[in-house]
Amino acid sequence: MAVDPLNLETKQLDIHFYIAKYVTPILENIWVVIGCTLAGVLFAIPLSLLTYPEYTSSATVMVEEPRAKMVSKVTEKISTRPADPAYIKAEVEKIKDPGIFMTEVLKVLPNQCLEDLDISLEFPDQVISRSITLLEKSPAAFLVNLVKKIRETEKKEQKKDSEITENRLIILSKRITFQIQARSGIIKISATTLDPETAMILVKSYLDVWSALNLEENKRFIKREIAFTKDQRKISLAQLRLAETELLNFKNEYEIPPPVTSVTDPEIQSHLDVLQNKVDSAKERYKRQDEIFWELSRKEKTVVNNIRVIKIPQIPCYPSSTLRGKIIFFGFAIGLLIGTVPILLWDYYNGTIRHKRDITDTTDISIIGNISKV
Repeated sequence: MAVDPLNLETKQLDIHFYIAKYVTPILENIWVVIGCTLAGVLFAIPLSLLTYPEYTSSATVMVEEPRAKMVSKVTEKISTRPADPAYIKAEVEKIKDPGIFMTEVLKVLPNQCLEDLDISLEFPDQVISRSITLLEKSPAAFLVNLVKKIRETEKKEQKKDSEITENRLIILSKRITFQIQARSGIIKISATTLDPETAMILVKSYLDVWSALNLEENKRFIKREIAFTKDQRKISLAQLRLAETELLNFKNEYEIPPPVTSVTDPEIQSHLDVLQNKVDSAKERYKRQDEIFWELSRKEKTVVNNIRVIKIPQIPCYPSSTLRGKIIFFGFAIGLLIGTVPILLWDYYNGTIRHKRDITDTTDISIIGNISKV
């Protein structure tokens, strides 16, 4: 039997069919749907109260061109300017490293920050942590504390300090985020915690460690420059001493007094001028190396880090995000699904006739009339 494309298109676009098949069964059992939805919301509300609000504190810094890397131009006035984008990206990768850098951050964090890092931002961990906190304030506090001490003892036996530190490093790497504007040298560092004061402390500790390590790096760079210049100065001084010795030996050979710089013999005078010019050149070279050495030594005492804080971290007044709204929404959605899906499945397998397409699709017989409802 040929299929009429017009009828096929009409079937596909028949909105009344979809209303009859999917909306009408739900409306006939609307109170079941409402009950399941309310049950889902009522179950989600207590769970949402067991979660912690999250607080975010941030700081904005500008990474400047390292002054220590401009020390070769000792005669120029150094002015601050944003660092090269490649240098900025390298700095960000360094401070994002969960190994050496974040290990140093953990060393300076106070206990309240470490305790905050021990609580994951994931929903199950927050519910367990808050439930234990509430139970500690209940009449069953003694029993809860006993169970908690037993669990802590087991954890200490099972986990070594290195494992605890490794877990904290993983959590810390997830708590810290970076926003980079490489061209302008701007980096925004944000930290998310469960306590507003802890968020500010975490960002500040991060900046302190970064500034300290950056200062040490700049000092190491200028020390290498000083060591190189010191070696060059020694070489220049040795060349000067050698040139002076050659000149003195030449004058002694021809019995020329040291203060005398000219003689009547043209050949001797020519050789004397060559040796004198050699001494003058070596003296000038040594003088220039000596000036650079002392200039670098002076700069070593005044070298600073090239991390300039534009916006200091503040204690957040309001939560940046919370899981409560999401949990209530998921409770609403799950309750709605629990209420509607079984109804639609029952109606489908029960074979209820709700539209003329139910007859035509099954028997392939045309409809010749409708019986009106009495």
